[in-house]
Amino acid sequence: MVTAPIPHVDSPMDASRKPGWPWFVVAAGYFLPGVIGVCVRQYLQSIGKPVMPWSWVAREIGLLAIFSLLWVLPFVFVAFIAGRLSLAEIKYRGLVYGAFLGTALFEIRVFIDAWWNVEAVYLGFLVIPVLVFGGTLLGGGLGFLVGWLFGRLRH
Repeated sequence: MVTAPIPHVDSPMDASRKPGWPWFVVAAGYFLPGVIGVCVRQYLQSIGKPVMPWSWVAREIGLLAIFSLLWVLPFVFVAFIAGRLSLAEIKYRGLVYGAFLGTALFEIRVFIDAWWNVEAVYLGFLVIPVLVFGGTLLGGGLGFLVGWLFGRLRH
């Protein structure tokens, strides 16, 4: 009996070499603040706190979409780094994955607080990417260290 060969499954290392992979990172970063905003709004509404009506959200969507172009910059940096490094080396894979995770977690944390007080979004829209970029650096540094340690243990 002849069996068909098992199809090749793309690993994250292979996926990162595909031209569209960094754009996934950027898209995730672009839409994450909006998703967090909807979740925070629904939570606040569920506990009886006053929230902005959906009509206000619809009126402000254009401005928020423009702000998101600025807020996505830390994710653009991660995508740029991912496209430039060889993820075959575990230390660089750790750096990129750590940077992505650190960026996402810091963005989630920052935007939970920001959407809790919508005025903070308008007053701090330039500061938000700086705060999130701190997570990029911290996550990237920790990821690189973990990858470097795993690489040393492997050899």
